[in-house]
Amino acid sequence: MSMKPLLWMLLFLTNSVSAFVQVPVTDTIVPPPEFPEIITGSQYPCEGELSYYTCDIPIGCQANWFINSIPQSGQADTLEVVWWQPGSFEISMQLSCDTLLLQPLTLQVTVSPLPNPPTAISGEDSTCLSSTHTYSTQVNENETCQWKVNGIIQPSDSAFISYTWINSGIHEIEVRAINECGPGNPVFLYVLVDDWPVVFLGNDTTLFDGETLVLDAGNQGAGYLWSTGETTQTILVSNSGSYWVNVTNGCGEATDSIRVEVITDMNQNIAHPELEVTLSGDYLTAHVNLHTITTVEVWDAHGRLISRHNSSEKYYIPQKGILIIRATTREGKVFSKIFIK
Repeated sequence: MSMKPLLWMLLFLTNSVSAFVQVPVTDTIVPPPEFPEIITGSQYPCEGELSYYTCDIPIGCQANWFINSIPQSGQADTLEVVWWQPGSFEISMQLSCDTLLLQPLTLQVTVSPLPNPPTAISGEDSTCLSSTHTYSTQVNENETCQWKVNGIIQPSDSAFISYTWINSGIHEIEVRAINECGPGNPVFLYVLVDDWPVVFLGNDTTLFDGETLVLDAGNQGAGYLWSTGETTQTILVSNSGSYWVNVTNGCGEATDSIRVEVITDMNQNIAHPELEVTLSGDYLTAHVNLHTITTVEVWDAHGRLISRHNSSEKYYIPQKGILIIRATTREGKVFSKIFIK
């Protein structure tokens, strides 16, 4: 064998081995996933608050959540919690990836309480219209107050409030304690506000014999004392006289009186449309068609003669009240009319 073919074969083998050694190696194994390091979510929620806690879960892993070692429902990457009571809690999450069980992650949570209800409201529960009173309560340190009167929030946030009552009736005062978690449960006080008694029995009046008049002192629920000795809110009167009533309630007392005149000794049905009576100031004019008046008499409601006038067109009548005008004609006919001045 000649040397050239041998050299050629050695050179070929050398190049082939060199080419094989220079081929890069490719790694086809998938690296393990990156596991989460923390749980995120509120560490200082309030009682009754809804909170969410999350953690990144790698593909192929399953989350198991716990609160104080108690398993929670669901295996997603988010835990939803309503904090039902205050205190310290530990949230933990354990990942199981295929056959691998990882060390659990934990998060310490402190739940702050809502404020306790304030103490009972101190203050007058019965008062009078337009009066001003102070109402107070007690709350814990670092707490403020929210006051409401009839559902309307008041400007005071301290443990007392000053209020002027401008409407009568029953009113509601409400107060709640407030801390960083918000308002707590309320306490209430109901206040009865009375009107000051005001009495008006009406103007002095006149009745016909047999009629009755109701006198009403108003101020429902108050105490009453009438000049007749009765103690009811209303009385019936049918006799002439002066009547008074004294009304009292928690705010004070008031009195009013009325004069009642009853027409007697006079036939109230006597009324003649033919008699025309007019008044101008204190002067009265009487006229009967087709008749000449010779005498005019003026009587009061009790049948007492006030004045008598002869053959004059105008008659001076200073007295006020219910009057009976009686006109007598030349023929002796009498015409009567009730007149109010």
